[in-house]
Amino acid sequence: MKVIMWTRVDGGLSITLPSYNDKKEASSVESAIARLPAGATGIKVIEQSDVPTNRYFRGAWADLTPDLDVNIDRAKAEAIKLDNIRKERNKKLETLDLDTMKAVGGSDNALLQATETKKQALRDLPSAVDLSVTALPTFDELENFQPVELA
Repeated sequence: MKVIMWTRVDGGLSITLPSYNDKKEASSVESAIARLPAGATGIKVIEQSDVPTNRYFRGAWADLTPDLDVNIDRAKAEAIKLDNIRKERNKKLETLDLDTMKAVGGSDNALLQATETKKQALRDLPSAVDLSVTALPTFDELENFQPVELA
């Protein structure tokens, strides 16, 4: 089945599935192209099977090559992963805030020091993590990477 890949004005990539109903495939695709918003660029008709099924890096999809494939912009993919790491980190920091309050309330200096050390490691995490293509060469590796601090 054919789908339409096109670039939006904001630079994002969209995939449009024509409505086939009882119409011929070619006329449905042409009709869908005619209804794309003004400013749509890089319009290509591709096979639906060429659209990635994994949506983790959906915000990084791009049309970077002249072929009929959906590409993934590496810099945008790294930014998506880093944002997800920050979200996980923030949840851990909230949990550790409770441990800090317990340590302060119980005058447990050892627990307080251990908790503060863990919190500092988490605060440093976004700048310390290496998501580069050298460290994580494939998008699967990038998606599945989890810093030790979040384990």
